[in-house]
Amino acid sequence: MRVKNPVIFFFGLTLAAAGGISITRVKLNKMPEREMTLAREKLSEAQSVKSPIFAEELYSEASMFFDSAMICWSRENERFILFRNYKKIKNIAMSSVEKSEAAIVFAKKHASRVENMLGSRMETLRTQVEEFEEDFRSFPL
Repeated sequence: MRVKNPVIFFFGLTLAAAGGISITRVKLNKMPEREMTLAREKLSEAQSVKSPIFAEELYSEASMFFDSAMICWSRENERFILFRNYKKIKNIAMSSVEKSEAAIVFAKKHASRVENMLGSRMETLRTQVEEFEEDFRSFPL
């Protein structure tokens, strides 16, 4: 079988190969939705266990990583679809997840310590109030 116009045949073959490579690249380079969702959920969980109070530095780092990932993601979305690279965003989002998890553990540990300390102080105050009432019950007001 003989090709009538080799230039058109070569151009068509090149175009088909480039299209296949482009489609493969777009499919392999998926958006970091899963990582960003996980980072957002962990950051929210860290906030709910009072990490901004008990683990302020870890929480602020996790929040900073999440914000950076969001900014990078918006910049990548401005680029042409074939030139987007979400690897950096995924790494930053996972750093946010790690810091959030560390903040959660730290906050829970310190919150339980504070709770125990407050409980013992409350018990001490109750006994002092009871002693005070016993000593001064007979005095008229």
